[in-house]
Amino acid sequence: MYSKLTSDNPIDLVRYQLANCYMGRAGLINSGGAAGGETDLADAVRTAVINKRAGGMGLILGRKAFKKSMADGVKLINGRAGCLSGWQSDYRIRQKSGRHRPDCALFVPDAVY
Repeated sequence: MYSKLTSDNPIDLVRYQLANCYMGRAGLINSGGAAGGETDLADAVRTAVINKRAGGMGLILGRKAFKKSMADGVKLINGRAGCLSGWQSDYRIRQKSGRHRPDCALFVPDAVY
């Protein structure tokens, strides 16, 4: 059945998932997957592009960013948000000034600063 409705293209496969979400009326949010090490940034950006082009509503971000140093985690989140024009590109991660834990970040809309 899958071979008749989709191709091997990952965008087509995500569109098939979206069709099963009440034809897009229920938002599709993709998981970021397990943290893999050196290829995390490339994997995260690839997942974001596929999700956006297929009509997805967002991405789950967890271990890929939060198991890294603050600088690498911020780079990963900003790299992912930069390729998501529309529903998430207005957000960047800024390190919270003042009292903060070194592994914390704060979402701040670009219009604020």
